[in-house]
Amino acid sequence: MSLVGYVSAKAVQLMAAVRHRGRPLSDPERLLVARVFQGSLDPNPMRIVEGVKGLLNISRRAYVIENTLFLPKTYLPVRPALLVHEFCHVWQFQ
Repeated sequence: MSLVGYVSAKAVQLMAAVRHRGRPLSDPERLLVARVFQGSLDPNPMRIVEGVKGLLNISRRAYVIENTLFLPKTYLPVRPALLVHEFCHVWQFQ
């Protein structure tokens, strides 16, 4: 994919993401955040959008925009190691 294509795809993802609120973190996911990040990451604004498709799945990868984790269907059920990796991106944003 060219740089222009990549930037365009990311812009479309960002615009489409505004409409997808996602679900809050489950209790086990909150426990994982607390254990790994030890209070340095606020789980309250975090959301997970599962089974993304269409323009939101153009990269076919899990990704984060601000406090929201987007997971294509191929990443479900989600593994704790992937959550920790993606939560690091949320931590960078916060």
